[in-house]
Amino acid sequence: MLDALGIAQAHLVGISMGGGIAQEIAIEHPERVITLTLMSTSLLGDDLPPPADRISKMFSEPAPSPDWTDRAAVIQSFMDMERAFSGSIPVDEERTRAIAGRMFDRTRDVAASMTNHWILEGGDSEPIRPRLGQITAPALVIHGTEDPLFPLPHGEALAREIPGATLLPIEGMGHQMPPPQVWDEVVAAILPVRRPETKSDQRVVDMSSILRVASVPCRRDGFVFLSWCAAPARALWARPCSNG
Repeated sequence: MLDALGIAQAHLVGISMGGGIAQEIAIEHPERVITLTLMSTSLLGDDLPPPADRISKMFSEPAPSPDWTDRAAVIQSFMDMERAFSGSIPVDEERTRAIAGRMFDRTRDVAASMTNHWILEGGDSEPIRPRLGQITAPALVIHGTEDPLFPLPHGEALAREIPGATLLPIEGMGHQMPPPQVWDEVVAAILPVRRPETKSDQRVVDMSSILRVASVPCRRDGFVFLSWCAAPARALWARPCSNG
C-alpha cells in the first residue's frame, strides 16, 4: 500500500476498519511506520463487549438501501448512519449534510463506496492480536467513551497490548472521526507522537489537514489515512485528497 502511494515511511492514522489495516502494516513493515495512531478501532476478541443494541439491530435487521441515484435519499441515509454511530456530542446537521452532498456530487459509484465494506471476507493471514507486542512504532489510541460499535474497553485493550501505547479517551465521542468540538484535543495528541530521531524541522500538518481527509488511503505531508470505506459522511471529509 505504501509503495502504491510512493511513500517510503509514513505516520499511519487508522480509523475503524482502517485501524486493523494499520495494525497489520505496523507489524509486517515496522521500518516503514514512523508513528501509529488508531481511532475508533479494535483488536477484536470474545473477551470484549459487544456493540450496543441499536447497532446490533442495524446489522441483524438492516434498513432497505436508498436509491443510490437519488441525491436527497443518499444524504438522508448518511445522516441516519452518522446519528446511529455518534455519541452524545451533537451531530452538526448542516455541516454533515453539506459534506455528504459534496461526496455524492463527486463520487462515480456511491453504491459501491457504501457497500463494499460489508462484502469483505477474512483473509488467510495470521491473527493480529497475538502479534500486537511486535509493534515498535510510537502508538496512540484514540477512542470515544460512547462508541456504540466498539465500546471503550476495545480501545483500552488495544492500548494495553501495544507496547508503550498511549490511550486518549474522548468524552462523548461515538464511533466516528473526531468531530470538530474535540479537534484541539485530538490534534494536540497526534502531532507529538513521533520517534525520538524524527528531525525537529520536519513539516507537520495543521488541524484541517489531519482531520478533513477522505476515507481512502491518501498522503498529506507523510501522514497516511486509512478508514473503513469510502463513506465520506463517516469520515466527514471536507475537500478532495491528493496523493501528490
